[in-house]
Amino acid sequence: MIKLKSVSKSYGTVHALHDLSLELTRGEIFGYIGPNGAGKTTTFKILTGLIRDYRGHVEIDGVDIRTPGTQLYARVGYMPQDAGFQEWRTVEHVLQTFGLLSGLDRTILPNAIDRALERAGITEHRKRRITHLSGGTVQRLRLAQAILHEPDILVLDEPLSGLDPASRFQVKEIVREFASKDRLVLVSSHILSEIEGLATKIGILHEGRIQETGTPAELRNRYQVGMVVEVSVRPGTEIDWDVLGGLPIIRVAPQESTAARLHLDPSIDLDDAINLIMKRLLANAIPIRGIQHVQPSLEEVYLQFTKGCT
Repeated sequence: MIKLKSVSKSYGTVHALHDLSLELTRGEIFGYIGPNGAGKTTTFKILTGLIRDYRGHVEIDGVDIRTPGTQLYARVGYMPQDAGFQEWRTVEHVLQTFGLLSGLDRTILPNAIDRALERAGITEHRKRRITHLSGGTVQRLRLAQAILHEPDILVLDEPLSGLDPASRFQVKEIVREFASKDRLVLVSSHILSEIEGLATKIGILHEGRIQETGTPAELRNRYQVGMVVEVSVRPGTEIDWDVLGGLPIIRVAPQESTAARLHLDPSIDLDDAINLIMKRLLANAIPIRGIQHVQPSLEEVYLQFTKGCT
């Protein structure tokens, strides 16, 4: 659905994107991760038409987005990270303005506003002025304006920032609903664990280039971070995890007083490592309640990747 071919963008001597190429298809939730300044927001502004002076090509369904008269940008909904609204406006007034800018006919605009407010969970705020809204409510208003015109492509820049757990859950449900209707969602966030639970495909952006793409599982396998074992012992047991010294363990991360996650050396066989750990614990008369291989987080994948880039 979207194809970026050799896209580059510079701000003076600062190169934000370097020869970026990427293909995304309908039904995907693409998680775009990378540190601040990596080029995520620049990519999103190119996709939404806010930046047009770049090198390379960006296509939607095979048509270059800079082709005159195509109206391709109208098919994109954009939730920027830090867009401000005029504080004297009401929520409803804001959505009326953005709806007209998105090309919605005045006859269907009221129903579209009702749907967007309900989806974003802010119907009760429709008559309130922006100046009286909390930061989390303003964030959900940004989402409401992005989905107002039922776009084919939804571009969300840090959409979970500033939201409470219930609101984050609601936003993720909206994203999944959009993708399930054969539409494409692009979402960036620095909260990697939340991207992992949401994205079907991940792109790691580093210094303006896409360095890796794949599903969360593919990236875990690629960076060999699947070697994590969780050990729990009988409640009330005093344990010094230093008893595991000398085993092929890179790091011990205590979870609570009676459990720890052991990050293993990727070069060792998992079953051999578990056997060695059990023998060491039993030799020290430590009562084991459980030992299991656990799924590492996407954050561990990213840390492993950035370690290789330094």
